[in-house]
Amino acid sequence: MESAVGKVVRISVSVLLDNRRSQILDESGNPMGRTKTPWTEEEKETIVGLVKAAMGYNEARGDTVFVGNMPFEAAIEEDEAAEIEATKVRNNLF
Repeated sequence: MESAVGKVVRISVSVLLDNRRSQILDESGNPMGRTKTPWTEEEKETIVGLVKAAMGYNEARGDTVFVGNMPFEAAIEEDEAAEIEATKVRNNLF
């Protein structure tokens, strides 16, 4: 049996999360808008654990994992705002 040609020396993984989106609803449950909030440290640690499991993390090998959080592009939010506004108009018409 042949041995492997290469050897993994170290694996480094970085994950960048968009802020978590939550829908704002009125008293009737109709969408009024969205809000974006950063992930908590506890939630990010959970994601670190998931990433480590997926990548076969090995501390002795010097593997590293970083999970960060920052808001992504605002243009997407503007599209969503227009969609929510259209939904409000439809809800008022019917």
